[in-house]
Amino acid sequence: MLGFSLLMVSVAAQTQNSRPASAASYRMRGLDWLAKGQLDLALTDFEFAITFDPNSAMNFYCRGIALFDKGEFDKAEADFDKAIGLNPDFTEAFYNRGLIRQRRCDWQGALTDYNRAILLNPRLKDIWNNRGNVKKASGDLDGAIIDFNKAIELDSNFAAAYNNRGNAKKGNGDLKGAISDYTHAVQLDPLYAMAFFNRGLTRQSQEDLDGALADFDRAVEIAPHLIEPYFYRGQLLLNYRRNMPGAVRDFNRFLSLSQGSRPLMEKQIRELMDRTMAKY
Repeated sequence: MLGFSLLMVSVAAQTQNSRPASAASYRMRGLDWLAKGQLDLALTDFEFAITFDPNSAMNFYCRGIALFDKGEFDKAEADFDKAIGLNPDFTEAFYNRGLIRQRRCDWQGALTDYNRAILLNPRLKDIWNNRGNVKKASGDLDGAIIDFNKAIELDSNFAAAYNNRGNAKKGNGDLKGAISDYTHAVQLDPLYAMAFFNRGLTRQSQEDLDGALADFDRAVEIAPHLIEPYFYRGQLLLNYRRNMPGAVRDFNRFLSLSQGSRPLMEKQIRELMDRTMAKY
């Protein structure tokens, strides 16, 4: 019994000394699962990592990432809170918590987190880009453009920043500048469906209807699941090209994809189709 007890004490002491190492092993395996999309297995390993080392900000951060990827945003935010509490200089934790707050339209909360992340590491382009989006959503278009400029300064091939800056310029009434940015975005990424769609909307507002139709065509060719291009292309096909069968196809496609998620646009389509059919 004495030997057994000493052995247990010895194992317990060894385990105690190796707890951070064990936590790191579980965390690394969890990251491997995360990279493979095996979120439940990743979460299990991150749970073990936290059990072995509850004072590691990285363990909570990693579990937060897995929870974020599962769509469990409240739990993910709680883990990022914990990571920040353990490491107040954890740039990525501030950034990812900002993403969650941005998703729920908590503009001030997101802005606070992005401000802190930029203060900690001003060289990360994604933080500037997302802070720009928050500023735009908050109505600060000039501030948004400044942030998108910075993101582009950090990476001149950042297609999303050009698209987003185009949106802000359009909001400011600079349609020519917006089209230039959308064009730059699709040159950098020829499969950027939203940039084609945004350019199409801007061209439509400038009465460049053929250019708008070409952009809407390209947007749905790249991403047939996008909803709005069918609405705007259908309107142009009906009112500009007088192509009623094509317009009806687009409107029906829009209705099948939207499934009640765009009630005002759906109501407008049904009224438009009723009026059009009454003419024939």
